[in-house]
Amino acid sequence: MNIANTITLSRLIPLPLIFILIEDNPLIAFILLIISLGLDLVDGRVARKLKIESRTGIFLDPMVDKITVNSLFIYFSAVGLIPYWMTILNVSREFAVQTIRSTAPCKGVVLKTGMLNKGKLAAQTLTLMLVFLYLLDVPHTEGTYIYAMAFTLILAYLSMFTLLYSNRELFKGSEIDIEVREDYEKTK
Repeated sequence: MNIANTITLSRLIPLPLIFILIEDNPLIAFILLIISLGLDLVDGRVARKLKIESRTGIFLDPMVDKITVNSLFIYFSAVGLIPYWMTILNVSREFAVQTIRSTAPCKGVVLKTGMLNKGKLAAQTLTLMLVFLYLLDVPHTEGTYIYAMAFTLILAYLSMFTLLYSNRELFKGSEIDIEVREDYEKTK
């Protein structure tokens, strides 16, 4: 595991603390979220600068993004800040995209994150920040995060449909050939 991938995985470390602190100390939770999101900017730059971009990093980075964003959306839905239907649509989209990403290597392709998907992540980040600003009693933030979440969903689904369309060749032709192996040897 290279340094960039280690930075990527370290973005998960603040997540449990965010959930522990969010109700009693939302400012510290918000700062931890900003640190985690800031590391998201660092890991890719380190990988490019040191020329250590890897397939592992291509998979880890969006996985960590999905864990962070979706777990917070689920929490905010559970406490009544974001409507459940919005979170369900977002999480469902993430499962669909992950399925597409998981299918691609079976055809010898690794899909990198496109610009629309990066815009979607920026919109998700903005939504989370607006929720935290509301929790911190910043004036004029009540309800703004709902509009940001709606915009996020529009970008998310546009990004997904663009991914499907631009990679439609992956789903044409022969079935995906996967060799199935036993996890263990049978003994008599």
